[in-house]
Amino acid sequence: MDVFAPSAYLTTVFHLIPEIVLACSAMLLLLIGAVCKHYKEQLLFRLTTVFAVLVLVGLVAYLLVAKPHDAVLFNIMWQQDLYSRLIKTILAAGMVLILLLSYSYGKANKLMKYEWVVIALLSLLGMFIMASSTHLLIFYLGLELQSLSLYVLAALNRNAERSSEAAIKYFMLGALASGLFLFGMSYVYGFTGELGFYGIANYVVANDVLGNVGFVLGTILMLTGFFFKLSLVPFHMWAPDVYEGAPKPVVALIASLPKLALVAVLGRFLFLSLIHIAPIWQQILILVGVVSIIFGALAAIKQTNIKRLLAYSSISHMGFVILGLGSASAAGLESSLFYTVLYIFMSIGTFAMLQMMRRSDTDVSDVIDLSGLASQRPVLAAGMSILMLSMAGIPPMAGFWGKFYVFAALLEADFVMAAVVAVLGSVVGAFYYLRIIKVMYFDSLEQMYGDISLAAEPLERKSSRWVMWVFALCVLFNLFFTLAPSWLINPIELAVQGIVR
Repeated sequence: MDVFAPSAYLTTVFHLIPEIVLACSAMLLLLIGAVCKHYKEQLLFRLTTVFAVLVLVGLVAYLLVAKPHDAVLFNIMWQQDLYSRLIKTILAAGMVLILLLSYSYGKANKLMKYEWVVIALLSLLGMFIMASSTHLLIFYLGLELQSLSLYVLAALNRNAERSSEAAIKYFMLGALASGLFLFGMSYVYGFTGELGFYGIANYVVANDVLGNVGFVLGTILMLTGFFFKLSLVPFHMWAPDVYEGAPKPVVALIASLPKLALVAVLGRFLFLSLIHIAPIWQQILILVGVVSIIFGALAAIKQTNIKRLLAYSSISHMGFVILGLGSASAAGLESSLFYTVLYIFMSIGTFAMLQMMRRSDTDVSDVIDLSGLASQRPVLAAGMSILMLSMAGIPPMAGFWGKFYVFAALLEADFVMAAVVAVLGSVVGAFYYLRIIKVMYFDSLEQMYGDISLAAEPLERKSSRWVMWVFALCVLFNLFFTLAPSWLINPIELAVQGIVR
């Protein structure tokens, strides 16, 4: 077929509809904001949020209903398949929840900036590009678009000293991670002459790359860049400060959606390009995963700030995800994606709960502030308990199924010791999740402060209805997949079949 024929262009555009819609929506909102900057800030913020939510809901519906044929575009640099469509659907749905949280947070804290919505859409566009990339340059473009957007969002509250500090740390260490990845990519290209996933795979099959020091070094540097972005040990140092300092909706975004995009593209890269040299990267992933689980669990125990606690727990959770990939099997990739999707909604739900923790019009984030919540707001405490039990992986919650599939993949690949250590780390990690439940149900403000006169006033009883909806949806999501995990794992299995042959 003639590449200049109109039908060829229409076919390409059809497969790029999600990305085109996101890019045009972001540019349109930016133009509207610039033209209407003299209108009330609150009205502009509300209109841009409503428009963005409607666009994302439409994208989710399109991705679920439309059944386009799989396609490889741009000289095998872009692949549109069931795998990428599934990832994009979950990312778009998660961003809807994040935008609702940001709208409520902006109203409560007088941070009603329409730029938030524009930058959030651009970050999602970067994740969409990553999900479909089969070329290291395309992936890097998507990674930087997503990362630069998140750096800006972390500094959204310019009047808060901690927010600015968190943004600077995030930017500096994120730039280091991007540099390491780019450096490793240059090594791979220099020694193979390839940057496409399929081209690298052909080179690996035709040559003895185990003796190619430059190629091995480049692969390790690229994996290091992934470890930075996923906040895995020993490249985790940015996570606690960023989680504590950035606005809560931004932290909810950083903690959830980018991780799924990174896991998806890492799985595609490892299983398409490097599966023939799995022993090189398997040992690295298993070691990093085990150390991250143990370190994250132990470091979170002594945390009194819930946001820092969640930062260290995310290190542990990503350790489980990397262990799944380290098994180098289809079951391992499926378990990693399944675990990550569950973690996204557990994390967003938890941050929605934190956003409702307000006292005297001030946000609070300490574990002690949850004391007595069960008597004040029993439904809220029950929902938070479900999320905490799921994060702890206690049967039969949805989080248990995520860990179960990871353990099964490890045992199938004969990594018995790694599975045993991961189980022990999960037991240790259960302590701080159960401690939160204990504080909500069995501690009172008087007990925690030691004196009724020193006890702080209870948390505010009124919360934004949008935050309540987000919290309720995340809790229901976990309850549903507690009872029917096959509804999520089966689509993931179908999607992974196109990656692992």
